[in-house]
Amino acid sequence: RCHDHKFDPIPTEDYYGLAGFLQGTRRQEAFLDPGGRIAASLPALRMHARTRRAWLNEQMAAWEPAEVTHYLDAAIEVRSGVPLATDRAATPTFVLFEDFDPGSGYDGWTTEGTAFGDGPQTAATIRAYQGDVGAHGVGFVNSHQGRRPPPEGVPANPDGHVGSLTSPPFRIEHRFIHFLIGGGDHAEKTCVNLLVDDAVVRTATGRRSNRMHRARFDVREHIGATARIEVVDQETGGWGHVALDHIVFSDEPAWRSPDTRPIATVVAERNCSPTRLARWVRAIADDGRRPAALVGDREPGDPGVLPGAEMFEDFSANTYDGWFVTGVAFGAGPTTAGATRASESFPVPIAAGVAHSGHLASQLQGALRSATFELTHDFIHYHAAGRGGRVRLVIDGYFLDEYNPLLFPGMTLSVDTAARGRRYQWLRQDVSRYRGHRAHIELLDEGDGFLAVDAIVLSASEAAPSRPPDGSLVDGATAARRVTESRDAWAAGTLDAAGAELLSWLLERNLPSPPAAAHDRRRTESRAAFVKTSEAIPTPMRVLASADGTGEDEYVFVRGRHADAGPIVPRRFLASIGGDTQPLITEGSGRAELATRLLDPSNPFVARVIVNRVWQHLFGVGLVPTPDDFGALGTVPTHPELLDELAGWFRDEAGWSIKRLVRRLVTTATYRQSSVPPDAEAAERDPANDWLHHARRRRLEGEAIRDAMLAVSGGLDRTLGGPPVPIHLTEFMTGRGRPGQSGPLDGAGRRSIYQEVRRNFLAPMMLAFDAPVPDSTIGRRTVSNVPAQALMLLNDPFVIARARAWAVRELAERDRTPEQRLERMYMTALARRPSVSERAAGLAFIRARAEENGSPDGTEDVDAWAAFAHVLFNVKEFIFVR
Repeated sequence: RCHDHKFDPIPTEDYYGLAGFLQGTRRQEAFLDPGGRIAASLPALRMHARTRRAWLNEQMAAWEPAEVTHYLDAAIEVRSGVPLATDRAATPTFVLFEDFDPGSGYDGWTTEGTAFGDGPQTAATIRAYQGDVGAHGVGFVNSHQGRRPPPEGVPANPDGHVGSLTSPPFRIEHRFIHFLIGGGDHAEKTCVNLLVDDAVVRTATGRRSNRMHRARFDVREHIGATARIEVVDQETGGWGHVALDHIVFSDEPAWRSPDTRPIATVVAERNCSPTRLARWVRAIADDGRRPAALVGDREPGDPGVLPGAEMFEDFSANTYDGWFVTGVAFGAGPTTAGATRASESFPVPIAAGVAHSGHLASQLQGALRSATFELTHDFIHYHAAGRGGRVRLVIDGYFLDEYNPLLFPGMTLSVDTAARGRRYQWLRQDVSRYRGHRAHIELLDEGDGFLAVDAIVLSASEAAPSRPPDGSLVDGATAARRVTESRDAWAAGTLDAAGAELLSWLLERNLPSPPAAAHDRRRTESRAAFVKTSEAIPTPMRVLASADGTGEDEYVFVRGRHADAGPIVPRRFLASIGGDTQPLITEGSGRAELATRLLDPSNPFVARVIVNRVWQHLFGVGLVPTPDDFGALGTVPTHPELLDELAGWFRDEAGWSIKRLVRRLVTTATYRQSSVPPDAEAAERDPANDWLHHARRRRLEGEAIRDAMLAVSGGLDRTLGGPPVPIHLTEFMTGRGRPGQSGPLDGAGRRSIYQEVRRNFLAPMMLAFDAPVPDSTIGRRTVSNVPAQALMLLNDPFVIARARAWAVRELAERDRTPEQRLERMYMTALARRPSVSERAAGLAFIRARAEENGSPDGTEDVDAWAAFAHVLFNVKEFIFVR
């Protein structure tokens, strides 16, 4: 808005005062509860949560720390103990082909290009922002060449290198090849290939993740063949690198590196249960899913946050103070003491102080939005876990990045840590380009999954804001102590993410003392009851809606230039109505306060405007003929006292009920008048009919004309609600964005209100009859009388099809005479009987058309009756209200 306008009652400051209400308003997809069934399920879900907590208390109380020490130490002995001469040699099912330990370069492998450097990488040589890549051991392949300084003559961009790395030939003697792979997902460009006779027979790519995941090649059909493994990097754009580690040949489809000592021998040495020791061995062999509390020197409760990072939110309070909640998934506040989640088998503990959408049931959906804040750091890090959740940063209120991420790429992060045993991981957004902008964070659970976030950190560094554990398993005594501390912390409400991960890992693998039969039976029964309750939870209906956000007052932009900010104008209603001394709005967007001021008894304008529009709808012209302008440039009311009387009654007595207002107006003598003037004197004294001495003759809107044709022809579907019907496309409706398929000619018989409206592909019939182009709102439609309307009624395929359907409907009544059918059609279309001359002319027309069609009788000729129905559609009475 550049300046005040002479006749405009809304000055510049009012304009920006109203703009502030929009600044604090956010776009959302609200979660509506179908029939209140979601809310009705919450008490039962909370009861199930209490049952899970009681079961866990009883189960974990039976754990013996000495047992954890005993079995973990025994499992470590199986996995990495020094073999004894007396150990019985086991038939090897796993053969380590390559582990890329540093020291001798790529011994036996052939390199081309610069992508893979002179030898394997280590945690010390990769860029810090790659984080824990999940390597097995020390060395690994990684073509993201961030080693400093770069070799002479090669690009400094870590992903700008290309090349290949090829193994020496080997004979395939096992059924599977297991390996770790990470990096980009570019087929044929960032991949690991298996070559047989120099042809690619198997290939795999990363998942756009620096952390490697397990993959395998099933090579049973190639046993006996000579092969090579080829690592390829031919991509220089985003995620233009590949990582590889720990290649193992195996006859087993599941990944597991060889044990160093036989389980049976260790069972005898340490007096263990073979079954339970086997479970412990399988658990610690799955090194990618080991809980952080069992790896390295990080104690539970130690977040390990590095210096220089600023904690934005750690959810340590009992409420979401400063956050805006939508839906029920995240609850009323972060998790507290004894929180649990129902996993696939065992209940699992949840850390305290977590924004967790799955603590009651994964079927619940919801969103959590932060207050608006200024971006002052280059990176935002989220410590998150989940399945199918999303973390989103909305910058300057721009939400369309979900549909076209050109402006703010990378601001939506998918959270799926199921492949890592639901372990929390650090996710990062690079916001260095947007420093100084305002933004808010959205935590979204919009499906059958969950999202858990326990820390949001602002940092100047791209590196994860916490130090990773050192990678080696702790001893049994340390593990037992940490298990006990985590168990006690859960009961006290101080359990952190690492402790929750440790307890979940133990429970889901059934590692400590197994539950007694009766205790386990209660778990099974409770689980079955929970599944029955949770599966009955309906999916919420999603609707586009506004959500309250952080209140923001807008600047006056001098001369309308956004870069030239003037004074800040507080949010307020129009000064011409609300006055110059309106109370300041201190919380939220202020939309509720604006609504209150709009409907204040001292402000009659809202009631006047609504009453005037309803009057216009019923009488053709409003008491104020300019419904969009009650200001100085609008037309003055023809009956100001009547408008005020109706407005006051509508507000104070009718309770803003439009139905009661319509009932009052249509039952008046004025509404029931004929459109024929009572006498010549009245027409002379009131030529424009401003005083309503007779009813105005009005043409129906295009939508009503179409619906009337469907109704009289028997094709109107009166079903309420439902999705829109796609627009019917003619061969002339072309251009950008044309839908791939056309809707039915008759719009599936649905009323016009259910027909899809596409701004660039509007129904020709609606345009001919003055339906407005939906670029903006309009208070009063244009009413024209142009040749296109007559041509539409004569030639439009819909009109012709409806006329024929009407004829078929009438002829289906075989016991009627032609005279009876003609009278019935007049009554159906015009609500009156035909005159004597109309009856004679109509029957003569039908006989003549029948003779032209070779049907001298004419009484049953569909084409003749369809032509007559078409004539009635073109009678002015059909499209005008008299």
